[in-house]
Amino acid sequence: MKIFLLLFILLGCNKADLSSSANGAQILNVSLLSGDPQGTTLMISGTGFDATTSVYIGNKLCATLTSSETEITCQTPSYSVWHGKGPVAVKKGSAFAVSEFTFTPEILLGQFTYTSGLMNHTNTVIPNASSMRRPYGVESNRSKLVISDNDNHRILIWNSIPTTFGQPADVILGQANPSGYLCNRGISVTADSLCLPRDAKIYGNKLIVTDSSNNRVLIWNQFPTSVSDLPDVVLGQNDFTSNSPGTTANKFSMPTSLDVDDSGRLYVFDMNNNRMLIWNSIPAINTNPNADIVLGQVNFTDGCINNCSLSGVLSASGFYQARGFKILPGNRLAVADYGNNRVLIWNHLPTESNRPADLVLGQASMTTNTGNYDGIQSYTMRWPVDVASTGDDLWVADYGNHRVLYWEDFPVTDGQSATHVFGQNDFTSGSANMGSGTNKDNLYQPLGLEDIGKDVIVVDGLNNRAKLLINPSN
Repeated sequence: MKIFLLLFILLGCNKADLSSSANGAQILNVSLLSGDPQGTTLMISGTGFDATTSVYIGNKLCATLTSSETEITCQTPSYSVWHGKGPVAVKKGSAFAVSEFTFTPEILLGQFTYTSGLMNHTNTVIPNASSMRRPYGVESNRSKLVISDNDNHRILIWNSIPTTFGQPADVILGQANPSGYLCNRGISVTADSLCLPRDAKIYGNKLIVTDSSNNRVLIWNQFPTSVSDLPDVVLGQNDFTSNSPGTTANKFSMPTSLDVDDSGRLYVFDMNNNRMLIWNSIPAINTNPNADIVLGQVNFTDGCINNCSLSGVLSASGFYQARGFKILPGNRLAVADYGNNRVLIWNHLPTESNRPADLVLGQASMTTNTGNYDGIQSYTMRWPVDVASTGDDLWVADYGNHRVLYWEDFPVTDGQSATHVFGQNDFTSGSANMGSGTNKDNLYQPLGLEDIGKDVIVVDGLNNRAKLLINPSN
């Protein structure tokens, strides 16, 4: 009994080893029935149940029967977002039988059910703390979760990994209250306003945000806990009330994504200038310093598509309005080169300007850029927008094909085929929501990816939600 009480709660199983019985009562199957803001509903089937039978998940009483039944439903207070084995138990009379089963985690934010996809829940422009409107980027340090709610012009923060469907954010930045939705609050740019924020990064106690349409990056030196916590540093502008794009070593034109490596170097993709800027350290004071390194151009004053120095000729050294990127395990850099319909990979983090990529996916070579050049296949892409990795694998948000591509082992050759696809039934399909309505497995313009351990959260843009993708290798 003491061992049973120490077992923790993990819900949403998909495989069972349920052979034990208690006075003839035996659980045969446990499955996730639905998710909702109050908890998770499980369907438990068994044999030998009667009015003396109770069912437990972890150390929590799930249901006490009042008659002989073969199926019961019970609602539990929370569930884990991590893979693992967990206990299910039946008690009949004084006898206990404890078994284990493998859990499939569930996360759904922005909607309460998998069949809903409307912006702000009801197709309204007025949001609340649990709704989204074309969310874009997602970030987690495996403790907190941050989502860039792009078209509501705000950043949503959960102080812990959410445990219920449609769970409201704990902190909202960029708007005065949860119902605010206007760019710069409908007034003008200030330290506490946002306009089309695309990405965020948690680094230690810092929060860093790309405030894209304000052509700036905002840095909080201490992680914000309320809307009244203002950023300490702005990059791309000389103050918090200016908004002018530019092409210099300390200006942006629509910065979209950012990351920080293990050495504390800050990377920002400057979309309309078709380049990546790198600072050798994260600026801590508000002086708008120059970047130290530039990728995609030979200097800090060029901004042409596919590298001004190459006159737009396709190569391993240019970008075409690239969107998302990540610094991956093993000190690799991967960039979703949106307009060139490819992902570029550096096997080592660049330490000098204009360094070419080592590997390309989505194209057969570095000198082509046709989307779906051989039709929709496991090795083609149409407008990739983000990447992620949980270790030795690779995930790519293939926005134009409404899918996420997965490589079980990190690719090592140009144009290498993915091994798994999410959002479509096969590698040759590419319709939004699989050509049907919104459901658990569909995607409609996926925009952001972030690992939370073994699995990945995808921001499903036009379904106005974020959900979990389970790593097929686990």
